[in-house]
Amino acid sequence: AIRAIGEPIHNRAADEISMAKLLSLLLEVTADLPLHPEDLEEHDGDRQATVEGMIEAVVDPATEQSYATSPVSGAADVDAAVARARAGGEWWSALTFAERAERLDAWRGEIARGADELAQLINTEMGKPVSDGKLEIAMALEHLAWASKNAEKVLGRRSVSPSLLTLNQAASVEFLPYGVVGVIGPWNYPIFTPLGSLSFALAAGNTVVFKPSEFTPGVGHWLADAFDRAAVHRGVERGGVIRRVDQRGEQ
Repeated sequence: AIRAIGEPIHNRAADEISMAKLLSLLLEVTADLPLHPEDLEEHDGDRQATVEGMIEAVVDPATEQSYATSPVSGAADVDAAVARARAGGEWWSALTFAERAERLDAWRGEIARGADELAQLINTEMGKPVSDGKLEIAMALEHLAWASKNAEKVLGRRSVSPSLLTLNQAASVEFLPYGVVGVIGPWNYPIFTPLGSLSFALAAGNTVVFKPSEFTPGVGHWLADAFDRAAVHRGVERGGVIRRVDQRGEQ
């Protein structure tokens, strides 16, 4: 995977920043894709079903009331997710950096267009103010933009100079994908923290098994579905590149 160290994007309080202006500066929407997020309970059946069939309540911390349910994945579900991601990786890793960048840019646009809804979901699941949630989304999308733009520069094949004894030889270096990468998201920054790892892993040609926090499963669901909405228009099977599992922290 590749890593970016960014500069601070503001020096003022969050409530002094126009989030719409900030997002417009960070984003270049590359595809005209519809935004039709599903409710948590209506999650795609293939991806929601668990071998054990267990579910648990998702609780709004402000009201301490359950507002949705989420599946609980067991070991067999994780094994199945890895197998599905490995199969999807045959297609994803074979794409060029430019082809992957096109799909990552489309995902970035999908997240940007849904920023209001996503920020409200963050607020519902873990209590962060909506304005802070929008700022988190904007900062996270910088990860995605950087990975999309710079992956080939950092990881692409490049020629290296041979020694004097092998001047008649050509040499090059390239970095190959690991395959399936696991990403675990925390509850307190459910977008910013995992989206960095997701962005760099995907840009490098890996597929991902993504486990969001059990306290913010809907955010993880939203991100994975946003990728599918962007990618399904570009030749990839739903759930084959980002595969989501839901587990409690002690698992």
